Amino acid sequence: MAFEVDGIKYEVSSESDKTVCVARQSVNLEGDIQIPSQVSYEGAVYTVIEIDGRAFANCDKITSVSTPVTVQSVGARAFYECAELTSVRLSDNITEIGDDAFIRCRKLKDINIPKNLQRLGEYVFVLCEGIEELTLPKTLTEMGEGAFYGCKSLRTLTVEEGNPKYLTEDGVLFNLDKTTLILFPAQNDMTHYDVPATVTTIEVAAFCVSKLKSVTLSPMLTEIGAEAFILMDQLESITIPSSLTTIGNGAIAACASLKEIYVSDGVQSIGQGAFSENPSLVKVYLPEGLTRIEGCLFYRCNSLSEVNIPESVDYIGNEAFQDCQSLTEITIPDKVETVGWDAFRGCSGLKKITIGRSVTELAAGTFYGCDNIREIRSYIEDPFNVIESDIIYVDQLAVGRCFPEVVTQEATLFVPQGTIEKYRSKSGWRDFVNIIDTIETGVADISVLNKTNSSYYNLSGQRLNGQPTKGIYIQNGKKKLGSRGRFQ
Repeated sequence: MAFEVDGIKYEVSSESDKTVCVARQSVNLEGDIQIPSQVSYEGAVYTVIEIDGRAFANCDKITSVSTPVTVQSVGARAFYECAELTSVRLSDNITEIGDDAFIRCRKLKDINIPKNLQRLGEYVFVLCEGIEELTLPKTLTEMGEGAFYGCKSLRTLTVEEGNPKYLTEDGVLFNLDKTTLILFPAQNDMTHYDVPATVTTIEVAAFCVSKLKSVTLSPMLTEIGAEAFILMDQLESITIPSSLTTIGNGAIAACASLKEIYVSDGVQSIGQGAFSENPSLVKVYLPEGLTRIEGCLFYRCNSLSEVNIPESVDYIGNEAFQDCQSLTEITIPDKVETVGWDAFRGCSGLKKITIGRSVTELAAGTFYGCDNIREIRSYIEDPFNVIESDIIYVDQLAVGRCFPEVVTQEATLFVPQGTIEKYRSKSGWRDFVNIIDTIETGVADISVLNKTNSSYYNLSGQRLNGQPTKGIYIQNGKKKLGSRGRFQ
């Protein structure tokens, strides 16, 4: 049963216990909201024990809320996008705050964490940009990921002494044994941070919007969570240890000042969009052993000019390199079978591409907008149809033909000997005016196609001026030992 008293809507939780929850409100509710401990309806008195999920969602005219001592929980998205909400007083008897409870309450500044809180859900304070300080009680034993995502004004986060699960050190939030770094507050004054050697996991959005310029990661680190270093405008360098195995989705993305990323050889998985929208990123080293270039990995990294695709890669995802306008040459390794739609779309600087012999799919829009390609070396012996229409729809998104028309007219397509007629019979390929079958079959080694233009790196990922004569260096994603003689 639902009813309304003094402009606030309630729903009966238990008729026998005479308890109610605060139910979904009209979005026209406005001003300061004081929730009573009891309400009367049709002669019965009910105790208010809960704020239901989405109770005040999108009530963008309310400015403050206070809850009575009888309330024990706040439901998921209870105050979702309350645009003008600035102050919330929560009863200390509340033991649970649900997922996304205050998401996008951008003006919220004054809020207390209940002293008896046991569970803080996922993404509770996402983009609560006014919050400056919070204290987590000693009763808190469960905290969801990304609870403080995008709290760009947060300066001080403390944990009450005696908490059995969490602690803070130098203002940074960890689990009790310091194996997981949960949050580095955005307004922490440090410009460089050394992640403690005990840390093996960096949580989702742990460093989101922080002001750090450089980070040295723990030598024991194995996992970087999704969006852990996102939106760090001042981040210039990050040192990734050899212990790392997993980099989450969007992990080091939208960092305006970051120029280089060297991914250590132990990394086995890099998530979607992990390095996307880094406008100053120029150089990336990816490790041999990596098998997938996930979707949007380098999306809109428009300064990226140096990146290797390891020979171990067998998949390149949708939009993986879209709008990487500074790339001039790309080699799709021999093990790759699938290249997703729009994988290299808008890479307007590309002049030369090499396609490995195992590719069986070049999806729609793969090289759409790459109008300056003038040389294509395809090692595919049994070509397949590729999209030649200007616009098609994939998952309701408009994507274009695989190769731009200007490329089919002006570029030279080199193919394996004796395969010209096969290419002439397949859509997309038959549009090429210049096809030459000079590639010998069975002997091509994609890894050495650009040997004369190879770059050499030291073990720290720094590019060298020539081939070293001694010591260990990296070429084409592999460690090598220098030979005698002068630099070439």
